[in-house]
Amino acid sequence: MSPFDITLTPLGEDMQPETSNEGDLALDQGPVSRYPRPSANALSSLAIPTDFEKQKSQDAIKSIEVYLGELSERVAPFSYLRPNAELTHCYKERKSALRLLEEHRAVLAPIRVLSDDALNDIFTAYVDAQPHPLPRGYRPAPLALSWVCRRWRAISATTPLLWSRVSLRFIDDFRAPRAAVTSLVACANMLGHYQSRSAACPLHVAIKTPDLFDLQSIYDQQDASGKFELDMLRLYIGTLAGAAERLKTLDIACPTSVLEKIYELLSARSPDFFPSLERITINSDAWWRMVGGSHGPLQLFSVAPKLRHADVGRGADGFALPWAQLESWRGSFPSITQFVDLLSRAPNLVRGTLLADRASSEPQARVPVRHGLRALEFTSCSDGQFEKLLDSLALPALADLRLRLSHAELGPTWPPRAFARFMQRSACALHTLALDADFFHGTAALVEVLAGVPSVVALECSERGSPLYACVISSALLEQLTLAPAAAPGLPSTALLPNLKSLRFIGSFWEEVPDTLVPMLESRASGAAALQSFYLRLDAWPASYKGGRPALDGESADVVKTALVHTALEIEIVDTRPKAPTFLENLFRSKVSRMPHRPV
Repeated sequence: MSPFDITLTPLGEDMQPETSNEGDLALDQGPVSRYPRPSANALSSLAIPTDFEKQKSQDAIKSIEVYLGELSERVAPFSYLRPNAELTHCYKERKSALRLLEEHRAVLAPIRVLSDDALNDIFTAYVDAQPHPLPRGYRPAPLALSWVCRRWRAISATTPLLWSRVSLRFIDDFRAPRAAVTSLVACANMLGHYQSRSAACPLHVAIKTPDLFDLQSIYDQQDASGKFELDMLRLYIGTLAGAAERLKTLDIACPTSVLEKIYELLSARSPDFFPSLERITINSDAWWRMVGGSHGPLQLFSVAPKLRHADVGRGADGFALPWAQLESWRGSFPSITQFVDLLSRAPNLVRGTLLADRASSEPQARVPVRHGLRALEFTSCSDGQFEKLLDSLALPALADLRLRLSHAELGPTWPPRAFARFMQRSACALHTLALDADFFHGTAALVEVLAGVPSVVALECSERGSPLYACVISSALLEQLTLAPAAAPGLPSTALLPNLKSLRFIGSFWEEVPDTLVPMLESRASGAAALQSFYLRLDAWPASYKGGRPALDGESADVVKTALVHTALEIEIVDTRPKAPTFLENLFRSKVSRMPHRPV
């Protein structure tokens, strides 16, 4: 008898249950019927089953289903009795039969009949659906697929495209520099493994290097005590440099010293460092490297012929890039003038994102720079930067404008007239506008800005200010956005934002907001340019606010959905505020707090 076989005892028709005086169930033992398990190969892999294995599983499924039905009918009348040995035996047989039934059904599962080409397409779609770089807790797609079975492992190993996305994280512990350097070797080996498996496919690499303060000194060590760290670091940098020819995207967080050593290795090999590189995302200490003034911009990416998208974060002035071919750029400059100079060097730039996290007392440009930029996002934490930026530019092709504050407590930072001058100078037709309402002294200032952009189709307003001040996103704003009944069908030019189709509000609001929000949305839910989507995110007031005025919560905001259910408007409401504990949670906490402490 094979150890993989399960012996089941079916109930024959001649088996009549009888009860004893104690109420025990006695079942006669009928003839033994053996239902073998599927083969070990069929269970350990998702290989396509043979015709014999299919027929065998189909017959077994029919027999087991019949047996389970008979067993249930015989045992059901006695299920109220106290379990004894015979009844327990029947329950165990039923459990074994169900497990065996699932095994035979697994042999006939639809996933098994798919060809290798179909699985290849599914695996490729699965890899494309994974985020890149991978967040913590995610297992890389090729490794996850390889653990399923032998067949999937063989397909994964022979599909180069699955190994073209590399996402690596290092041990980043300044208290254990030796462990961090050892982690460099493990990730270098993993990167080399991905390189060999991906064949000639372009590589998408996301990698994080330990932020060790002594990384440069480790590389410069020549004594015996530092030989281990030196060899490990050289291996890692050499592996990164070896992948340069096939890199298509690079997302790396590392000290500038690592990038400098990679540049030294590549410049000694060939003048064409990155022939296929199209996108870079760099998180480094390049901004600190430029403070002393003893270093020039790093030339590592200056000769990439296909580079189109660059995200260099706070190290924007620490990298020399092929500006003339860039289409999108994101970075931080200490002054608005540097960003204006960047636009003059990058005539093909389509999207620009500027992070001005430091105040500057520089004079603004005398003559505004004209550029074909289509999307501009600007985030600042210093007063006056927004007005200075708008007065320095003329963007006739601008369609997407996003102006944000990095700190809400700064208060109003620029007057509406600066925005009006910019729009008049640019003569652009804005399609998307995102504003922080904390810019403005009141609702009237925001309404003045919105009145100057009738072409806007998508509007996002966020407010994170203190509830001690008057809200900008208030009932007064909603009343201004409400279309009069007579004006709704024709949408006259005097209406505020007549082409609006998408509206997003983010912030903290008072409880009475739905009273004016519902009429406003209903007035725009029909017509030639009807509002199509509305998004509302509810944030909590600052912890310092202890006012007694009720705030709008998710339950109260659902009134908006109920009132507009008859319209075609898509409404999404997200409540990010911490939920209050329920009665049972409070009761449990009170009991736990009163429990006596027992020392271990």
